[in-house]
Amino acid sequence: MPLILPFFLLALPAIEIAGFVVIGDRLGVSGTLLATFGTAALGLFTLRFQVASLPARARAAFARNEPPVAEAMVELLRALGREVRRVRIIA
Repeated sequence: MPLILPFFLLALPAIEIAGFVVIGDRLGVSGTLLATFGTAALGLFTLRFQVASLPARARAAFARNEPPVAEAMVELLRALGREVRRVRIIA
């Protein structure tokens, strides 16, 4: 079981490159670049607005005498989840 994670982390870039080759073959260079920059811009735009609400939720957690760690973890997991879905859609 412990050997699966390093293998997955090493295989992920190869899978992403293979996805770019397959998509690039169908869309061409300009289409692939447009799709790449478009998904990156969309991801940054979405992440910016998700993170913008984090301070308000952290203040609310402080007001309830709770540590805001849970709020930060939720945002981190949302960001990672979006990134994994984005890679899965492209690949």
